[in-house]
Amino acid sequence: MVLLVVILLLLLCLLVRTYLYTKNGRKLDPELSAKDEYVPDQEMLDEVNDHFRGALRIPSISHNDPSETDWSQFQKLHDYLKETYPSVFQTMELELVGGYSMFLRWKGTDSQRRPIAFLSHLDVVPVEPLSEWTYPPFSATVADGYIWGRGTLDMRCQLITVLESCERLIKAGFTPEEDIYLLFGCNEEVGDLPPGIGADRLSEMLKERNIKLDCVIDEGGAITDGSALGVGTRVCAVGVSEKGFASFDICATDEGGHSSRPPAHTALGRVCSAAVKIENNWMKPRLTKPVEKMLDMAAPYMDNFALRLLMANKWLFRPLLPLIFSKVEVLKPFVQTTTALTMASASEQDNVLPQEAHIVMNSRVLPGETIDDVKRHLEELSSEDNVTIKLFKGNDPSGISPSDTVSFAKIDELVQKYYPGTLVVPYIQLGASDSTNYYKVCDNVYRIMPFYFPYWVTNMGHRADERVPVEALERGVKLFMDFIREYKGEG
Repeated sequence: MVLLVVILLLLLCLLVRTYLYTKNGRKLDPELSAKDEYVPDQEMLDEVNDHFRGALRIPSISHNDPSETDWSQFQKLHDYLKETYPSVFQTMELELVGGYSMFLRWKGTDSQRRPIAFLSHLDVVPVEPLSEWTYPPFSATVADGYIWGRGTLDMRCQLITVLESCERLIKAGFTPEEDIYLLFGCNEEVGDLPPGIGADRLSEMLKERNIKLDCVIDEGGAITDGSALGVGTRVCAVGVSEKGFASFDICATDEGGHSSRPPAHTALGRVCSAAVKIENNWMKPRLTKPVEKMLDMAAPYMDNFALRLLMANKWLFRPLLPLIFSKVEVLKPFVQTTTALTMASASEQDNVLPQEAHIVMNSRVLPGETIDDVKRHLEELSSEDNVTIKLFKGNDPSGISPSDTVSFAKIDELVQKYYPGTLVVPYIQLGASDSTNYYKVCDNVYRIMPFYFPYWVTNMGHRADERVPVEALERGVKLFMDFIREYKGEG
């Protein structure tokens, strides 16, 4: 009887805490999102989209093998940007880095203030196979309320919005107090390869010149419906960190020979055995501070009562939270280092035993872990398969920027201005970006795209039929203009 009373009291305590957590945690009216009555400036929207579509027609594709990259397309993009944004290139000091990256400085009026920087990259990924595209990938077709084409989402939209914001401010006679840098790398999509010509060099130039940035803005979370987190309001997830990137070659060797006389396990069989173990045994889930804060802020709005109960009662459930969240598909990559088998090779003929077999595994590494940790984990899992595991590309997770800064608060304020009723939360960005290079010169690195996209659109980067809504960029330009005009940073 006593045990039953204790259980009932505990249950009552959990329910009361969940009710209070939900009630007190809701700071926004979800109806504001539903009743968004923003009316765009049609003339501005048309002009911005015209500039955007012009940039989309230039196929500045980067390749893992730099010899396959047509660098003349990058020069065409340079020429187009200079022609389209004459005030920017007449006012700002331009240095070309590695021939194709841009280092632009807009000199401010107060040399004592720390500068801010906007990042973008000039390259896009390949488009094959063309048969999967509804419209030609570099046609910038307008159809069904969207602008279609490679780079619309990743990341011509950000590039054009940054330049458009600066061009319009300069034409209006505005000069910032702090210096503003526009840093456009040429090889983000291939991980800064070759080294020394992209964001790795741009950031190093700032360090060499003893320039400490107050704030960095790069591509990242957009404003979307709340479906990913199961909330009833719009969400803007601002990346304060990003996962590391590592690609490993899992290799087995053998004598080869005729397939009619196979060994018990071929080289291919051994790498496949290792691959199955690796795929089925991810690293232990963990709850990092940015993800915990994201869930703390989002949970009061969640439709899922169980998740609200868990977050409201972390005092009891904290040890179980990482494991529970790892079972929720949308949250899994936020609490675990991921493994994805992406490439394979072995014999080139069906009746020939392979002398070598390879499987490539790509991992996105959670902050707090390292590439070396991942390699040890893979080696332990495959210890009985007689394979070698070698890293051929990668970088450790980025630092973690605070979300209680003046610059984060300004982002929140402007998101509320242009997208009322939006929940602004910090998060860990799952994909890699140039911004990881800039922690050496800045503590406040934030990843945000100032546009509204339906959530499914945010998954269209690198895919066929990549596209963004026709009305997206105009509001983003206004938001970035206000950010530049009103910025009062930490330094």
